[in-house]
Amino acid sequence: MNEDAEGFGGIKAEEIRSACAAVIGSREFSKAYRMRRLLSYLVAATLEGHVREINEYSIGVEVFDRNPADCMTEDPIVRVQIGRLRKRLSAYYLKHSLRDGVKIDIPVGQHVPVFRRRPCPTGRGAQAAFGCLGIRPLRHISATRAGEAFACGLYEELVNQLFVRFGDICVPVAEMAGDAAEAPFWADGRVMAGPCCLVEGSVRVDDERIRTSIRVVNVPLRRILWAGHFDRPSLPGIRGQEDLAACICRALKDVVPMPGSDGHADPVPVM
Repeated sequence: MNEDAEGFGGIKAEEIRSACAAVIGSREFSKAYRMRRLLSYLVAATLEGHVREINEYSIGVEVFDRNPADCMTEDPIVRVQIGRLRKRLSAYYLKHSLRDGVKIDIPVGQHVPVFRRRPCPTGRGAQAAFGCLGIRPLRHISATRAGEAFACGLYEELVNQLFVRFGDICVPVAEMAGDAAEAPFWADGRVMAGPCCLVEGSVRVDDERIRTSIRVVNVPLRRILWAGHFDRPSLPGIRGQEDLAACICRALKDVVPMPGSDGHADPVPVM
C-alpha cells in the first residue's frame, strides 16, 4: 500500500482516506449505495497504486458485480455512473467546507480521481474565498420547446465544466427578481461576501441558427467584464452541448481568475 505522500502532491494517504470517509458519510451520499461503493473503490485503488488497472472493465467487475466473462471493456453503464458520481461530488463540495483540507475530484473523461489540498479559509476571508464565480440558469427567449430543453441542458453542462475548471468557487445561482438578483446567495440564504463574478446569458433559436449569448458581470461594480456570442447551425444533442460548454469555458479562462491565481491550488493528478 502506498503511504508515501510524495505520490499525492504532499498529501498523506490517511488524509485522503479521511476526506473520502467524510464524503461517503454525508447526507448527499446516505442513500446512494452505488456511489459510495464506486468512490471507495476508486480512492482505494488509487492509493494502492493500481491506477493503470482502473478502467470500465475493472469497475464493472469490482463495483457493479458484473460477470468477468460477460463484462465489456467499454461499459456505458460505468460511464453513466462515473458522471453521476462526479455531479454528486460537485453538489457535496458546494454545501460543505473542506474541513480536512483535501478535495477529491474526478476530471471529465477520466476514471482516476485527483486530490488537491485546499487551505480552509477563516475569519473574514472565508466567505470571500468561496463563491467567487456564480452561474445563473440560461434564459430561453424563443418560442420553441426544443430550444428550452437545449438551454436547460447547456446550463447543466456549464455548471459541471465550470466546477471542474474553477473548483468550488463556482456556485449555481437561482433566478431572482429585482435588486436581489444583483448579489448571488448561498443555499442557506447568506449573501456572498467579497468580489464576485456572475456568468449569465440566453439562448435564441430561429430557422437558421441557435445563438447562445454569454456575459460575465462584476457584481459589486455592476459592470460587464466580457460578452460573446456562440452560434450553431442547429440544435445540438448532449455531445454538442458538452462541446459548446467547453468552448464557453475556454473563452472565460482569460476573464475569470483560475484556481491557483488567488491562493487556490491546482489539482494534483496521480500518475
